[in-house]
Amino acid sequence: MAALLLRLQGPPPPPPLLPQGRAAGSELAFLRERPLVLPCRVEGEPPVSISWQRDGLALANDSSAILMPDAPCIWPPRPPAPTSLSRFRQHPESVEVEPGGVARFQCLIRGVPEPSVSWEHNGMTLSTANHRVTLLPRGILHITGVSRADVGTYRCVAHDVANTHHSQDAWLTLKGAGSAWYKEPEILSGPQNLTLTVHQAAVLECIATGHPRPLVSWSHLDGRSIGVEGIQVLGTGNLMISNVSVQHSGIYVCAANRLGTRVRRPAQGVLLVQAPPEFVQWPQSLSRPPGSSAVFTCVAQGVPEPWLAWLRNGKGLSPGDNIRLTHNNSTLMLVGISAEDEAIYQCVAEDSAGSNQASARLAVTGDPEPPPAPRCLQATALSTSAILVSREPPPSNGDITGYVLHLQPVGAPAALGFSTKVLNATSVQASWELPSQLGPIQGFKVFHRKLPAAHFEGPLLLASTVSSFLYTDLESKAGCSCSRGENSSLPGVVVGIHVGLAALIVCLLCLLLGWRHSLFCRHGSQECWAVPQTASDRAGGCRGQAPSGGKPGEKTELITQVTVEQPPLP
Repeated sequence: MAALLLRLQGPPPPPPLLPQGRAAGSELAFLRERPLVLPCRVEGEPPVSISWQRDGLALANDSSAILMPDAPCIWPPRPPAPTSLSRFRQHPESVEVEPGGVARFQCLIRGVPEPSVSWEHNGMTLSTANHRVTLLPRGILHITGVSRADVGTYRCVAHDVANTHHSQDAWLTLKGAGSAWYKEPEILSGPQNLTLTVHQAAVLECIATGHPRPLVSWSHLDGRSIGVEGIQVLGTGNLMISNVSVQHSGIYVCAANRLGTRVRRPAQGVLLVQAPPEFVQWPQSLSRPPGSSAVFTCVAQGVPEPWLAWLRNGKGLSPGDNIRLTHNNSTLMLVGISAEDEAIYQCVAEDSAGSNQASARLAVTGDPEPPPAPRCLQATALSTSAILVSREPPPSNGDITGYVLHLQPVGAPAALGFSTKVLNATSVQASWELPSQLGPIQGFKVFHRKLPAAHFEGPLLLASTVSSFLYTDLESKAGCSCSRGENSSLPGVVVGIHVGLAALIVCLLCLLLGWRHSLFCRHGSQECWAVPQTASDRAGGCRGQAPSGGKPGEKTELITQVTVEQPPLP
């Protein structure tokens, strides 16, 4: 336990000026020549050091402040010294009241500590045991059902621990005979606007006059029920809420009602209940390596909405360098932290009803955190043996000295047994074998191109259960007839199949080196579609026909090429 002893000499200083829009919360008030002890209890693993600051500056031992380590919690105070009690700011005023009416007196005085107020009638203490006498806060006195016994002088008496002050006298007199026997209801003193803090008591004043005496009622302007819990009526119509909460805020209406009629005279006042900040989310202690980022979040609620500020080891933080404050200061981010950032971080929430604070610790430990990975990493297969890897560098590369690229082979599905079948002059059917297990295969992509063009068309997307595709409406350079000397050819076709995670490109190359007869011939009603691959077939001619005369037979080869491309790295 440590403590700070303060001694105040001379008159108390004036209250500090607050920025516009800010109101003071709870304040310390103490008497001249009396010491003030501020205890400070700290728990933690030694060594622990304790220091004090005033207005952000270190506080050292001097004539007015003494730092006392291991000080006891309670210090015997000095004997009470005379206190300063201000003069009355408001004295009670004389009133003239009809018999049976209501008399109201009020005085106002301030002091430190707050003085207690009582009343005297004709120099004698006024007893509050009389049910017709009601004392309200702020030095208000009500006397109902005024009679001749109440006539006389009234004065306010203010007491503190050392002094007693008397206000000026005020007279209560009765109106003479001849007063009207009937008088419309009227609000003599209605509710005033009040701003209180939760758990305080609220007294809403309402004095109604008239003859016969009117009935006082209370309601919310918005129609809500006043309720009964914690509510009581003082005197003939004053409303008291013993323990206010935020839900009690609103516009209250008191009305003077003439019994048996609809005559009603209202008056209204606003009750605003403020609440000091309470934390909904506390900042959590963190442990981070050098070079990384740390984020503290602090959320508080109160009425009015509290404003937030951050301290590091008791000193205020503002945006700059590696400090980011966002979301109305509820989020504190430290980027690129170092050993100097290891500290206690405090979130301070304050509104006009009070303040609150929560703290967390940042520990900087371990090896520096590596820089973030490059963004938009892509791998593109250029050929059967080349892959292009591209990336975008991270936003900050000041600490990056190089890159390490790791390659890992990925098993691809086995090459498919691929075959083609010429159906007619404009149709070719491509077929392939399905693997026994279709685990990694999600489907097939079929590409094709017309030779000698280099551009592939497609792809055609096929399900993983499809094993063939029929190409139709292919272009033919010449008609299909068996007339001697006519030439026709099947345009070259390249078919590519993309298999799941791997890419299989199967190329069907029809290299037409020359021809004497068409590859597609019709002899009578018999059709013959052939791709010569044997010596006898290379001699030309359709099946059942003798080789034609003239130039020796020219060969046409069907070449099937299968290549495997590795898939892009994830």
